[in-house]
Amino acid sequence: FDRLIFVPAPDTKARLKILEVHTKLMPLSPAMLKRIPEIAEKTVGYSGADLENVVREAGMQALREKLENFEFVDESHFEFALNKIKASLTPEFLARYDEIANQLSQQKSRTASTLREPGLFS
Repeated sequence: FDRLIFVPAPDTKARLKILEVHTKLMPLSPAMLKRIPEIAEKTVGYSGADLENVVREAGMQALREKLENFEFVDESHFEFALNKIKASLTPEFLARYDEIANQLSQQKSRTASTLREPGLFS
C-alpha cells in the first residue's frame, strides 16, 4: 500500500460518541451516566480503541469486584480503568506520524515530477 491516511485523534465530541457507543448496553449507575461527558473531556490523546478498552476494563473491574452482587458499573470502576489504560496517541507519536507523512508526501511529489519529464516514456 502506498497510501498513508491520517486519522486525527478524536476530539471531545467524537470521544463522547465513542463512549456512548461502547456503554450503550452497559448497566451504568445513574451517577456514571452523568459523568460520561466528563470522561470524554478527560481522555485527550485516547484513540477509539483506547476508549473501548477503558469501557471494557471498567466493566471487568465491576464484575471482579462485585461478582454475585453486580448491579452497575460506577465511577470507581471507570477511574480504575483510566488509571490502567493510558492514551496511545502521545504528542511524540503524533509528531513522528506527521514526520513520516511529510517524508512520504515529498517522495511522492519527486516521483510524480520525474514521471512528467518530457521524453521519459516516449
